[in-house]
Amino acid sequence: MKAAKFFSLGGLIMILFFLGSCGIVNQARELERFSQCKFSVSSMALERVSGIDVSHVKSASDLNFKDMIVFSRGFLEGKLPAEAIFNVSVTNSSGKKAAVSGMEWKVVQKQQVIATGKLIKAIVVPGHGHISFDLNADLNLAAILRLNSVDQIMSIISGNVDAKTLQKLEITIQLKPYYQFDGKIKKYPGYFTITPEDLGQ
Repeated sequence: MKAAKFFSLGGLIMILFFLGSCGIVNQARELERFSQCKFSVSSMALERVSGIDVSHVKSASDLNFKDMIVFSRGFLEGKLPAEAIFNVSVTNSSGKKAAVSGMEWKVVQKQQVIATGKLIKAIVVPGHGHISFDLNADLNLAAILRLNSVDQIMSIISGNVDAKTLQKLEITIQLKPYYQFDGKIKKYPGYFTITPEDLGQ
């Protein structure tokens, strides 16, 4: 895994240091340390597919005939709308806290944005610490996973899509952090990307 990199992070840090009080300086340092953390994506879990709750599904026997018909029709039409959860892990090698006030994010496959969203909460990683957080995404399962059979659909629905599969699919996640400045939440001007090489091992 590699540390994700901010676009023009140094320029932003210099501006905050130039303008700021002690509190702003501390926030700038926390943002900088966050950018230097190690990121990974460990899995993608499915909650609903074509409106059907699949969070409990462990095998095909957990689904009824009607559910199978819905999935088969969606497979043939190439449309399987899904509610998915990407789990992101962050490791802070610094001895001091790394933090942001929230973030916007994109899930990207081969330069095409397939899902977007916002995480409206602070992400704090203790010094020498490790945390994980979830990104809830709506996407078309049929198009993203390039499904070839109903059996393959069932295999994916009944278990998490692991990091190795995400690597093969060339899926990346882009993050745009929020930070506090002068008592207000601001958006970082660019995104940083967790590339396939950064994905969980």
